[in-house]
Amino acid sequence: MRSYHHEVPGPFGIIVQILSGAAVGLLIAGVYLALKPVKMMDAQTAAKAAETAAATTERNVVVYTPGNPGHPNGQQWRQRETAFLNRAPTGVAASEQDINRWITTTYGSADRRIEYKEYDFVIDPLLPLCRIDGGEVQLAFEFRCRQGKSEKSIVAHARGRLEKQGDQHVFVPTKVYLGSCPLPGMLGTKLVEKLGATYPVPDAMTASWKAVTSAKVEEGQLKLAFN
Repeated sequence: MRSYHHEVPGPFGIIVQILSGAAVGLLIAGVYLALKPVKMMDAQTAAKAAETAAATTERNVVVYTPGNPGHPNGQQWRQRETAFLNRAPTGVAASEQDINRWITTTYGSADRRIEYKEYDFVIDPLLPLCRIDGGEVQLAFEFRCRQGKSEKSIVAHARGRLEKQGDQHVFVPTKVYLGSCPLPGMLGTKLVEKLGATYPVPDAMTASWKAVTSAKVEEGQLKLAFN
């Protein structure tokens, strides 16, 4: 577990530091103190909540619906991975469960906790969760923050699409939230880049990823085609 001994900045300094390249850990530590967390709901409950909010004065509630992590013993994702590595001529169609099981298996063993000892403050990042909804991809990063006996979760989540930039596809966010705070334009993009950089594409998959010619969401799946 990493230890840091930096002063936790105020809310304004947090936003500035997104652009200046400061550690994501400092960002989340400040958000723990500054932002109202999102409401976590499943898709059906979220739809009902949206109707209720539209009929009342509760219009600034940010609702986050987590992706389906898939069954712990599910193995279908391995077939998708093999097809991806082999650049299957028919392409690859992966559900959010497939993607989330791959994320868990690929990145689940690393210890990413960050500790600020002088503040008795610990940040425990959970693994990212993907959700496919309405023709877009949602990526979410949840952080369990603990100070003394107090604990709460902060969720950074972004909706967007995959676009070809340079020699490979990248995730381009259209909406980004940190807690309940919307991060517009470059602020949101910078945060997503910083969080995504902590989960790099494995070397064995780099060539196949660069060979993807199209990436789109259809029928609740992420569909990839190769050249």
